[in-house]
Amino acid sequence: MSSSGSSPSPFNRVAVVASVVWVALLGLGMLSVVRAFWFSPEFAAGDATRAWPTAPGEVLIADPERVPPTSGSLAGPDFDFLQYRYTVNGVTYTNNRLQWVYTYHANETARQFAQRWAARFPAGTNVTVYHSPTDPRLAVLEPGADRSGAATAGLVLCAFLGAVALVGLYFIHAAAVFWGRRRAAG
Repeated sequence: MSSSGSSPSPFNRVAVVASVVWVALLGLGMLSVVRAFWFSPEFAAGDATRAWPTAPGEVLIADPERVPPTSGSLAGPDFDFLQYRYTVNGVTYTNNRLQWVYTYHANETARQFAQRWAARFPAGTNVTVYHSPTDPRLAVLEPGADRSGAATAGLVLCAFLGAVALVGLYFIHAAAVFWGRRRAAG
């Protein structure tokens, strides 16, 4: 059949099927990225803190100078630069967990992160502490899960997978054209 015929060659059908499979696999990859970043168990636990009971508390320490100025990141969810006290059922607790899930701003050093939080919760400030109903030692000053950092990372990964999809489709198309011409020539 000539190249201007009405039905595509078997190779072109294979290229179309390969393209559809390629796009479907990358779509599943993008959904996996969204699920990993948006619906992770850590974020679900952070969301659950919104329903935790509250107790009045007081910020004892809010000193960003405790964080080295050249430190690039803070390890773990608990920090030395901010500490608060609260009482539940007559028992006094001390904690330093700010949120369940943290979001660093782009180009923000650990010291800048500490300064941002210390400005929001200066020492001596009365605060509302959200504590676990089953274990009051677990507490946060800000309930919920801030997904802005995860959304940015997810968008970057999805954009990367989209670019991979386009490059893959280009190579599938180029291979179909190459093999179609080679088949027609000989």
